[in-house]
Amino acid sequence: MVDPSAPLFLQQWIANPPPWFTVQTVSVVDETLDALDPGEQAAISLAQTLPADLLIIDERLGRQIASDRGIPIIGTLGILDDAASQGFVELSDAIARLQQTNFRISRRIIQALLESRE
Repeated sequence: MVDPSAPLFLQQWIANPPPWFTVQTVSVVDETLDALDPGEQAAISLAQTLPADLLIIDERLGRQIASDRGIPIIGTLGILDDAASQGFVELSDAIARLQQTNFRISRRIIQALLESRE
């Protein structure tokens, strides 16, 4: 969120986050997670330490490892689907906006999600 390449609105949001948002440092990263990037390693390690109710993770290998460890997971599309079910967003619009970012996912997955809601 603080990366210079992150969208400006995200950088501004994280500079003054809401009171419910907590940043927690990961003190020990599980060494068996070397196949993942540092962010995913930290997220899974923290989810195991807390333990977390739900881990937001999109990368396929990270999702598989988290699931294998019994960590409940959801991805970005799952969050958007839940938000649409509760009337917070219009799913096709949210997905269209997401596709204009660096988020990558199979068109087949997106199409299946949209068709499941029809």
